[in-house]
Amino acid sequence: MIYTSYFANHRVIKEIGLEIVSISRFAPAWMKGIREVKQLAPSKELLNDYKASPDEIDYAKRYVEEVSVASTLDVKNNEVLCCYEKASDFCHRGILRSLLAKNDILSMELKKSYSMFVVVDYRYKELDLSRNLSALLVEFSRMPVLLSSKEDISHIADGCANVTYEPFTNNSDADVIVYFTTDCEFNSEIKEQVERGSYVIRFANDDRTLIYDYMATRTDS
Repeated sequence: MIYTSYFANHRVIKEIGLEIVSISRFAPAWMKGIREVKQLAPSKELLNDYKASPDEIDYAKRYVEEVSVASTLDVKNNEVLCCYEKASDFCHRGILRSLLAKNDILSMELKKSYSMFVVVDYRYKELDLSRNLSALLVEFSRMPVLLSSKEDISHIADGCANVTYEPFTNNSDADVIVYFTTDCEFNSEIKEQVERGSYVIRFANDDRTLIYDYMATRTDS
């Protein structure tokens, strides 16, 4: 798992035992010895233009143009990609998570716990839910996970000390939607989740596809 966060959250990051990596143009002077991946930082021109005229859509389009695919591969598991903005603020790391997802790289904003809701399409037949979901939970092993589903999948959480299972919860509050289907189309419920910016991990025909539709990355608008 790759995480994103902000520099002021450094104490929590260190307590968890993860490595801080700067994706800003300049790391804080008080933060010594951390790895810097400057090619994932927005350019000076982009930052200045955004400050002069804040346009998130334009910012996202230009950032996507600036960052190469090779640059997104220069990150490693258990690293926390950090910049200065808080999680509630608009910044480039949200766009970066979308770029990583396009390369099937799982990355999440660092939280104390995650809520995961599992949807099994009614056409689901041959997909190996137990194997796929168990492997996915391994990637979340650093954080407490509340696993919930309309189906009884409590056995999948057996042996996972960080996972708590509930029969059903309100999936509109979920951080991650895990969607098992036999075709490439989303049902209406999943479409709504994607439109709200949820992280969707789709298993179709036994292949995993990460979809994270960050608002400002919709470059066709």
